[in-house]
Amino acid sequence: MTIYQKRHAVLAKHVSERITPAQLKAELLGTFPSLNPSSVNAPDCFYSDRKKAGSTCPECGKLGGFAVNRSGIVDMGASGWGGVSPVYIPTGNTRSSIQASAAISMSDPLASFDWKTVCARYDAVCCGFNPSSQHLRGLYAGTLNDRPLYYKLIGAAASDSRSRLDADWYEALLYWKLYSQHTLDSRITEWRQGLVSGDLRRFLAKIPAAIQRRVQDVIELVELVGGYQFPGMKSGTALPVRTTFLHILYPSVVPIFDQMVLKAVGAWREGANQEVGVLRQYIPHAWSLADRHTGQLAGFKESPVRLVDMALWVKRS
Repeated sequence: MTIYQKRHAVLAKHVSERITPAQLKAELLGTFPSLNPSSVNAPDCFYSDRKKAGSTCPECGKLGGFAVNRSGIVDMGASGWGGVSPVYIPTGNTRSSIQASAAISMSDPLASFDWKTVCARYDAVCCGFNPSSQHLRGLYAGTLNDRPLYYKLIGAAASDSRSRLDADWYEALLYWKLYSQHTLDSRITEWRQGLVSGDLRRFLAKIPAAIQRRVQDVIELVELVGGYQFPGMKSGTALPVRTTFLHILYPSVVPIFDQMVLKAVGAWREGANQEVGVLRQYIPHAWSLADRHTGQLAGFKESPVRLVDMALWVKRS
């Protein structure tokens, strides 16, 4: 069997199910342990409007469409090509070239930061938080400001409580991330209503209770979030919301990745917060900042990774 046939043999077991490239790769390597991991290229069989050069999988060609459709569901070609060429024609503007990111210099703007004031200064710049917001329901209703809501979110998301997370938690998380950007209430309400609770439960059951500081592990979780097509995080450029979601689940490991932190470390350029390549570089930089200042970060409720994020937010505000 060719690598393409092996991929399709695994996918055929999941017809009508949602799957991500990371899941496909893991199952493929488990089923065919002699495979070289670098040869897998799982996204080959997935629809993406970024495949400017067309399809590269001959088995998808035989099906007449991508094995995994635009919603991340295995339909073995039933949805067709979705406007992508069934023939691969190099254009010099393929997905890999779009995602590639040259090394970016990132600084430490916190060398003289007064950590004793971080909470007060962070609270002072958190403008626009509304304790009466319609997006704060149940446990989260009436929460006075940003940090108390954060504590509730991470408390509810502790590994022994995750099975109880619901739409109230999801909506409150979106509000916590987006209130400072003046996101329309109607959009957050739409995303809450679009949440499939079963998908959230399946995702939470699949992920590990804890993760180590490995960049690839974080990137694969980001991709896994994308595969579930959660409302508000569907776009491949929704990295700020996806990393916020994962930060709440792993507050000591996953840093929040957005425009504010990139500007603070001197790494901002237009669209940088939408690039996985930049995220790959920012994650270890955030860890290094947390380690560098760890001696001053004891005694806080927040993790060092979160405290760095708060301080960078203060610096930019």
